[in-house]
Amino acid sequence: MLFRRLFVAFVVFSLVVPFSLSAMAQEKKPFEGVVLNAYFIGGGAYEKLYTRIPEFEEQTGAKVNIAAKLSHFELNKRVAQEFASGGDIDVISTHTTFAPGQKDFLLPLNEYLTPEDLKDFTPSTIEASTVDGKLIMLPRHTDVRIMYYRTDLFEDPKEQEAFKAKYGYDLRPPTNWQELLDVAEFFTRPPSLYGFVFTGGEEPLVGTFYELLLSAGGNFFDEEGNVIFNQEPGQKALQLLVDLYYNKKVTPEGVPNYRWDEVAKAFRDGLIAFYFDWPGWYTMMKDPKESKVAGKFGLAPYPVGPAGYAKIWGGSHGFAVAKSTKNPEAAVALVKFLTSGDNLYFEAKEGGFLPASISAYQRLKEDVAKTGDPLDLKRLELLEQELAGFVPPPKIPEYQEIVSAIWPELQKSLVEGRDVKVTLDIAAEKVRKILGR
Repeated sequence: MLFRRLFVAFVVFSLVVPFSLSAMAQEKKPFEGVVLNAYFIGGGAYEKLYTRIPEFEEQTGAKVNIAAKLSHFELNKRVAQEFASGGDIDVISTHTTFAPGQKDFLLPLNEYLTPEDLKDFTPSTIEASTVDGKLIMLPRHTDVRIMYYRTDLFEDPKEQEAFKAKYGYDLRPPTNWQELLDVAEFFTRPPSLYGFVFTGGEEPLVGTFYELLLSAGGNFFDEEGNVIFNQEPGQKALQLLVDLYYNKKVTPEGVPNYRWDEVAKAFRDGLIAFYFDWPGWYTMMKDPKESKVAGKFGLAPYPVGPAGYAKIWGGSHGFAVAKSTKNPEAAVALVKFLTSGDNLYFEAKEGGFLPASISAYQRLKEDVAKTGDPLDLKRLELLEQELAGFVPPPKIPEYQEIVSAIWPELQKSLVEGRDVKVTLDIAAEKVRKILGR
């Protein structure tokens, strides 16, 4: 009897223990105990995507510590400090504008990703995310600007009559630079209303100047790499900004300190008649809780420049892995998770972004087609149209240093009214020295 009991107990133990060990093995998560330190862009609609991170933690066992959520310009400074000091950094938000200057600190993702992993991204965003043959970030969404304008102002019969009496043509969203100046001047009624607003500080100022420069027929460099932005097209571009801010005073006084958040808020607060902005603010513009102009704005294409066309400066936000990470597989997994088709669709729906995922964009188009919202349809139509004229900044590692050298000079013309040729000649010489070094 004792032998029989022992035999039964042995059989049960033999069956149960392997099953328990197998179950335990199955429950083991791939990155259990790993902590990833992330430095992300914050503010606006950017943070909604991060609400999906607990799902990644649950699936993988990793813990994501968001060490910073900052504006991109503050984030770049913080990340540069962390890289220089050997800080514990795993994943960062970056951008096709900034990544080339960070490439020495970023892990090439080619070794960790297959063609299957990349097939859902738009080819142009993967190309823009690749520097010297190395994929150094995965794209999140693509930014190109379109015009937002106040329909309650532009479609008001009294405003239309007054505008035509003064300028001799019908009031409409401006289609060229002269109309831009006229319409901005007409609607400027400080302190409650200004015709226009633009980003007048740091990298956003250089970006605004860049697309005006392109639309005037110019560029930063010629095909041989010579600095040419101080030539006539550059002078026309900067003069437009000087006229808007310094000469005609059709923008708020705070423009030299305005970046993306400030210009978008000024429009949402009903202080601006029209301006240019990225896709990501669209959902907030439509939300009556966030916006005084909800239901009272329309969308239009960029006005053409002196060259007869409009060129839009833009690029893709994304995520990159620090070369110094101690857990590259886990860090790459987080970047893949954040840029998955499902998550980029979620972000596009919640924040109005233009996703870099083909499947997410297709789902977005299907949703818009179902709702039939004419403004949503117009937005996607315009974004596709503007993408055709989209031009990224020069993909050179010195670009951020060049930006830092240029913007204070451009701002002097805005604030002091300094001659634009003088300003651009000084800025051009600074850039030559950077490239020569």
